[in-house]
Amino acid sequence: MAHDERGFVLEGLLAFCQALPNPPRLVLLSAAVGNHGQLAAWLDPDQPSERVVFTRQWRGPRRLHGLLTPRELTNKLVRTQRKPRKNQIRNTEAAVPMALQISLRPTSATKLAHMRTGKLGTRVYAEKFPGDKTATVSTKSVKNYELFAVGAAVLSRAGSVLMVCNSRLATRNTARAVADRLPDHPPAAPLADFLAATLGADHPIVNCVRHGVAYHHAQLFPPRCSTRLKMPFAPTSSR
Repeated sequence: MAHDERGFVLEGLLAFCQALPNPPRLVLLSAAVGNHGQLAAWLDPDQPSERVVFTRQWRGPRRLHGLLTPRELTNKLVRTQRKPRKNQIRNTEAAVPMALQISLRPTSATKLAHMRTGKLGTRVYAEKFPGDKTATVSTKSVKNYELFAVGAAVLSRAGSVLMVCNSRLATRNTARAVADRLPDHPPAAPLADFLAATLGADHPIVNCVRHGVAYHHAQLFPPRCSTRLKMPFAPTSSR
């Protein structure tokens, strides 16, 4: 408070709090304030500082921003001829193993750290010419959301994971694929039971929640379910 500029502002704000007809019962100070005991005594000189100041060592979890990127293992690509059919113009199938690259930035001052998995599936292209990737054989190809689910399941071991998807369908499919890779999460059982009773046991979100996975978009279900779903986003309820 002896600071020529900031101290005056702080003292003025605290004095204003004291002068209010209904002064606040709680004053939050930055962790950078080292003499909080003196400030507490100044606020209430009739009380010892330990009865005025409450401190806690808890800090919020560190957030990591990352990208999940499908990667082709092109050095293991295999081409085979397709069975001839009338008017068929894509005569070759190119099967390439797919991996996932996980890119994380631990802090804003550090460079991206990249990790890559081994083979997680195969993507098959129906080629007109070598290198043509304009058409995939969907029944034989791993989907992007299935790859992303592997990354989310791995990252969930370190804490909660929030994923952003580009469509409602991708949101639902990704959540289901993540849930398939995780064990049951008992703390989420009451929420799963509530959703089953409200939406029906066959609703896809019910099984996801039983595994600690939730998803949401604007038209998913009634507001009361939406509110209830947003409440448990804590380590004890969901991943």
